[in-house]
Amino acid sequence: MPKKVHDKLKIMEDILILGKKGEELTIYNITKKLNQNIKNLKCVDIEKHYIKEQTISDAINELKKLNCLEIKSIEKTKTGKEKKIYKLTENSEKIFEIYKKDYSKIHKILKIMRSDEISDDELDIIIFILKRLLR
Repeated sequence: MPKKVHDKLKIMEDILILGKKGEELTIYNITKKLNQNIKNLKCVDIEKHYIKEQTISDAINELKKLNCLEIKSIEKTKTGKEKKIYKLTENSEKIFEIYKKDYSKIHKILKIMRSDEISDDELDIIIFILKRLLR
């Protein structure tokens, strides 16, 4: 399995920053802007790794799950492809700050919940307990 080159949390944050600046949030445009920033880095010592559209798509999907992004519109390009334009949600900044602060804890809980060592009955009980604690 290849080593992860990009920090997903940083990419998600960069996407939200682009949205706050009023940039058009499409997979293509985000990829272009973030890779432009990488290209402009002055570091000679490090190898530059450009971000692929799939990485951006994964980050967007995570932001959609968190309710930080939503689809603004779907348009057709000149070639007939579908182009999804996203927009920030009302509380995207607050949601992301909490997510960012507790990122490792959230993913540890998810890892435990997805573990094969936990039966479906135990998982149902854990979900029930978490729902109760979140009230």
